[in-house]
Amino acid sequence: MEQPLISIIVPVYNAENYLEDCVESLLQQSYKNIEFILVDDGSTDASAEICDIYSRKDTRVTVIHKENEGQAEARNIGVQYSHGQFIGFADDDDILDPEMFEILYKNMIEYNVDISACCRLYVEKDRSFKRNTFSSGLIDGHEFVTNILRGEGASGAVWDKLFKREILEKYKFPKGEQFEDYWVVLRAMCEYRKIYFDDRALYRWIIRDNSQSHKLTLRQIGSYYRVANSLMEYFIQNGMPDGIVQASQYNLFRVCNGIIGRILRVNVAETGLLIKYVKLGYIAYKKIPQNYPMPVKEKFRGLVICTLYKCSRMHKGKNI
Repeated sequence: MEQPLISIIVPVYNAENYLEDCVESLLQQSYKNIEFILVDDGSTDASAEICDIYSRKDTRVTVIHKENEGQAEARNIGVQYSHGQFIGFADDDDILDPEMFEILYKNMIEYNVDISACCRLYVEKDRSFKRNTFSSGLIDGHEFVTNILRGEGASGAVWDKLFKREILEKYKFPKGEQFEDYWVVLRAMCEYRKIYFDDRALYRWIIRDNSQSHKLTLRQIGSYYRVANSLMEYFIQNGMPDGIVQASQYNLFRVCNGIIGRILRVNVAETGLLIKYVKLGYIAYKKIPQNYPMPVKEKFRGLVICTLYKCSRMHKGKNI
């Protein structure tokens, strides 16, 4: 009996130095009934040509050339042009274990789940490490989402997972936003709660200084806040359990913390932007229930943000 088709979608943008390694790891997948959709998102280097070379070498490779609209829309286009019963993703500068999608598929079928996930290996300069949250086994989507929101190690990315097609047809990536994975993955896991996690590190996430997450400008990083805030509002409006709502409130506070830290590291002169996120961080912190469990360092950061916010109010000559 022929295996069902799996579609792997790879958004490609100016990755000429890494793209070949990524595509080679895809072509070496042990699961054979598979198609690879390389979405060239308006690359200005040799990436588009590299994509075309692979499409001529291997009939399983389809290339879509489009104007630059960002990774989220590239993923949406990839889903639109895919044919697989199951859909997975890869980033254009990462490397996959040759058995990754065979293992994810087998787990999906054996355990009859909606989403099959694996662990990932962080590769950064001269070190690599595995951050494992769960042991191999079935996990309820609400538990998975709470873990992600609390920053306890579970991955909200799409590239270490295999999805039933219906999920990606229902949940679209928000065009123009960064961190769009979370908008799709967390909402999907709240509805499609049957998940199997394999603790083998099958995806090598290579952290580069010029990667998308490192290249975010101060303005772009506001997308991180918008996605986190939208998720919190979504969970509240859709009557999610208190544990998820409170974790999303805590996550929004953590996101503000991260943005403030980025502003201070990149350009402390961005005073207006700093004050904006200090205020948003203060509002987010005050929404977290007083008895909500959080690490001591996060409580300390909350107190610092509260102090900064009050100082900014006093500086403007307003009552607190």
